[in-house]
Amino acid sequence: MLVTPIPDTLKKETDPFFKSLFKTQKSPILPSALSEMELVKSIKQMALTNHPITSYTSFLNSGIYESFIPDIVSMLTTIPSLHWALSEETSFNQGSLQALFELQDYFKSLMGMDQVSLCFSNGAYALLTACLIASEKSNRRAIFLPNRIHPYVLQILNTGIPSVGLTLSLFSSAVFYHFSASDFKKKISSDCAAVLLPFPDFFGTIINYRDIIETAKENGAFVIFYCDPLSLPLLKSPGEQGADFAVCEGQPLGQTPSFGGNHFGILGISSSLASCLKGGVVR
Repeated sequence: MLVTPIPDTLKKETDPFFKSLFKTQKSPILPSALSEMELVKSIKQMALTNHPITSYTSFLNSGIYESFIPDIVSMLTTIPSLHWALSEETSFNQGSLQALFELQDYFKSLMGMDQVSLCFSNGAYALLTACLIASEKSNRRAIFLPNRIHPYVLQILNTGIPSVGLTLSLFSSAVFYHFSASDFKKKISSDCAAVLLPFPDFFGTIINYRDIIETAKENGAFVIFYCDPLSLPLLKSPGEQGADFAVCEGQPLGQTPSFGGNHFGILGISSSLASCLKGGVVR
């Protein structure tokens, strides 16, 4: 509170200035005051106009899913005794470290990779990191991929890749939905740092990339697989197919939609590149 009231002369000078900052000089029309009971009723009526994801089949994002999470999972994951460190001197709780280690080991076998990091805010960011590592190791600047990847992931790549001096080259087939592996591999040149392959692609197609991978290796390019994690137990792993990197978006594994993010990204790399993961790995 002011001890001394504002002089009238100062008010006359400042009032026109503050009034000029508003788009309109009219007083705002505010609703009348409500009691607590009336306010709760009004908010409930407003909430009924929403369309929750649980009531409709949503194809938005084509990769963010609603999952059933049993109550026992929530109960167990909130028990402090399962997460706190075994000793007060430990800087990170032992339960979380053990859980991360087991999950890393699980994804190593699914991806066929020698090292895995789970510490990414989403799959697209993990994919961007894989592209940066490939560029640094190959000393090249071009990333080549078919135009069959998730459009939101592609949007993030289009934002992040040029900002670090890399170029993104898209291969589009003459016929929509059709992918010609022979035409694609002809475009792979010795300037490519990496070839990015969706597996399965955005349309759900499982493509045999064997010839493309061989051509990429012949030209000295790294191979990056962008995978659906739910397909990994059913299909041949990226490592078995010759990939140097494998990237997944972890949300379909049971994380809540969270209004579109953040989720968590998974990056797996081969043994020759294991030293490139500076952190985020529990050893």
